[in-house]
Amino acid sequence: MPTARTLLIDLLRRTLAGGAPTAKELDEDLNPQVLNQHEKQAWEALSHWADDDDIRAKDPSYETFRRAELKEALANLEALEDGYSPQEIEWGEHCARRTSGWGCLVVAAMAVGAYLLLF
Repeated sequence: MPTARTLLIDLLRRTLAGGAPTAKELDEDLNPQVLNQHEKQAWEALSHWADDDDIRAKDPSYETFRRAELKEALANLEALEDGYSPQEIEWGEHCARRTSGWGCLVVAAMAVGAYLLLF
């Protein structure tokens, strides 16, 4: 039997692909009272999406805002599945971009060059 987290991940992916969660999936298959912080945020994002289709139809910026909320919730749950701790997710560690050593060297050289040009 799938866990609440895997159900939420599936619902988020399906919703972002153009589907919509049903009331049964949100209210009968998932109990928000027993979800952890990130799972509950995902459930709330899906619940808003399911309830606000009339608002999204009238206001594209609202849809953009809600879609970003769904994407963030999905990233957080996938990070939990990948072994990140809730604290690392709060810090944004799962979204960090890695810069190569060469990239850092180029930026440092540019900073030194800019400094020398100024003085």
